[in-house]
Amino acid sequence: MKDDPIRGDRRPLYERVQAVVIARIMEGTYQPGEQLPPEDQLSTDLGVSRTTIRSALANLEALGYIQRIHGAGTFVARQRLQVEAQLDTLESFHPRLAARLGRSSQIAHLDIQEVTATAEIATATGLRIGEPLICVTRVVEFDAVPMVHLQDFLPVAICNCSVEALRANFSDSVIDYFDGREGRPIIEWSDSHLGAARADETLAALLRVKPGDVLFRLDETFYAQDTKLVSWSRNYVVPEYFKFHIRRRVAH
Repeated sequence: MKDDPIRGDRRPLYERVQAVVIARIMEGTYQPGEQLPPEDQLSTDLGVSRTTIRSALANLEALGYIQRIHGAGTFVARQRLQVEAQLDTLESFHPRLAARLGRSSQIAHLDIQEVTATAEIATATGLRIGEPLICVTRVVEFDAVPMVHLQDFLPVAICNCSVEALRANFSDSVIDYFDGREGRPIIEWSDSHLGAARADETLAALLRVKPGDVLFRLDETFYAQDTKLVSWSRNYVVPEYFKFHIRRRVAH
């Protein structure tokens, strides 16, 4: 498929078509309220059958990205996908938050490497500069749309395994990985800091935004019950898709 933005994608063909249409909506190629090209034109453009196009459009309609009007055509919905997240609740973007909201989610661009602590990481965690860490990097997609870039830095002693073993066993989130099994601690709480940052070229390509676009930056330090450091996380979130909520009480 010549317009497939994800090389080596093993998802069913209709899901790949769905991802292409969503990307065009998010990039502004298809504007809210605008009519999509006819099915036969999309079929020729993407190099797939009309049956595949119909399956993808049916899913997009169910997800709220498009609206099909009998006798008029298929139009981009005016209300885009937005995820509401509770900042006072500690849960993984994938799969817990997505499941709670009734959204599909998946991990893309998963990379696990051994690194050493930089000055930034050492300041955030109290570790020494140069101390060995395992870095887990990935992108979380909701309904095939990349929304969050996650990067967790785990002290080697905490992981209780090699990089190769972590690559073989890790599939979801750091919160869910540290579940007390096989001698691993259980994450109980975190210190979180929400700010803003601009997307560099790497983040822009992974999150399908423009270089220089403003992103939410969520830094979190995760601890076990005994206040033992488990992980430091550096996350970038596309603002237009997320609405963060926190309940505050009046101080007396």
